[in-house]
Amino acid sequence: MRKGWLRAALALVLVVAVAGAVFGDKYKSSEWKKLKKNVLMALEGAETETVNELIRKVGEDNSKRAVEFLVTLGLQVTNPEVYLEIKRAIASMSDKKALKEIAKQIEKNRDLRVRIMLVEVLGHKGDEEYVDEIGAILTNRKVKDMSLIRTAIEALGQIGGRDSLKHLIAYLERVEEERKGTRLMGTDWHECRMALKRITNGEADYESAADWRKYLGTLPEDWKPSAPADESAPTPGDWKKGDVSTTVRLPKKTPTFFGTEVVSRTPVFVIDVSGSMEKKDPPDPTAKKEEEDKEKATGTTPVDPNKKKPKPADPKNPGALGDDRMRIVRAQKELIKIIKALDSGVMFNIVAFSREVFVWSRSGLKGANSANKQSAIKFVNGFQPMSTTHTDDGLEKAWLNVKDGCDTLYLLSDGWPTHKGDCSDSDLLEEEILEFFRKNNKFAKVKVYTLGFKGAHRAFMIKLAKENGGKYKDIK
Repeated sequence: MRKGWLRAALALVLVVAVAGAVFGDKYKSSEWKKLKKNVLMALEGAETETVNELIRKVGEDNSKRAVEFLVTLGLQVTNPEVYLEIKRAIASMSDKKALKEIAKQIEKNRDLRVRIMLVEVLGHKGDEEYVDEIGAILTNRKVKDMSLIRTAIEALGQIGGRDSLKHLIAYLERVEEERKGTRLMGTDWHECRMALKRITNGEADYESAADWRKYLGTLPEDWKPSAPADESAPTPGDWKKGDVSTTVRLPKKTPTFFGTEVVSRTPVFVIDVSGSMEKKDPPDPTAKKEEEDKEKATGTTPVDPNKKKPKPADPKNPGALGDDRMRIVRAQKELIKIIKALDSGVMFNIVAFSREVFVWSRSGLKGANSANKQSAIKFVNGFQPMSTTHTDDGLEKAWLNVKDGCDTLYLLSDGWPTHKGDCSDSDLLEEEILEFFRKNNKFAKVKVYTLGFKGAHRAFMIKLAKENGGKYKDIK
């Protein structure tokens, strides 16, 4: 009798232990408090791997309380590796109460950052069960915040499947209807097409929603994409990002800035006007032909007709370079070309920096109407190269436009960030810039494209662009 009771008691303990592991609350109350304390202490100075190991243990609690704690933690951390581990830990949970808490926070939490974080989590979870829940963000016209919309687009691209295609195509149709005939279709439109191509692993790449709708009609109800053609291509639910299956063909009318396509309808151009921008670079024959072909295809006018023509090269010295090869002049030419190509619905701004920061519109983004375009062109024509390269100040001033909806920054420079002029402070300034974006851009989702003349600190500009969803381009 006693042995039977003991066996029953042991069985009950085993059931409770298994249930705790599967259904949540793995740790006792005292253990949970200690674990949370250890995580917070580790964040003060421990190695990233130590912090991440503790976060994984929190995720193993597989509970509503673990979700709540990790969400709070995610709002505070700036280390991208730790933030990624937090999202992984939440995505690993299977407890019904934990999953219900995630869904509740996405639907009802007033803190946009929480909603963005948890939509990212569902995308990385890669479970088609959540497709309609994420798709509802795109169909709800009351949702105006583009960072949340773009996060939902990316999440559907990661989850994949036929239903994700349906939601994305429907959003693409909506965007095309609203922005019909425009040159700059928008970052959300571009990312929607990237997500569609990602889901199909590169099998399809159409410019219009109508063509995507036709493609969808050819797919069977149980359709699954073929395996990625390249091992580096991202797969549904993967945490990686790659270009193999997501780089899309853009319409020929898409304007470019030194060869970088501009799709944003809320761009801010951040331009280095330090003393080194007086330098002249010899022309690159290949780049020149590509530029001329693109200008011909887009129908953009390369030079402002009201601007004085640059001085020709010295006739007594045929090998001398003319003013048209001066970096500041080339930057002005490209900016003016872009300004003229902006659609009337576009909102934009221009920030120039040297030792000082010069802002075209101090009141924030302005609409691309005729009067504002002429004003912006006049501002650009007034650039005067001088002094040092305060890249940090220029970017922080440009960031003020994010509150108005700026979703893309285009940073052009030919040097290293420096206040002293000898680059002895560059490493510190660069780390401060990277940390600024890690802290402020985690939820804003602003893309940063960087472009560098010879002499720019490529490694830094590549890292800045990569960490913020953009790309770097050499200017030759």
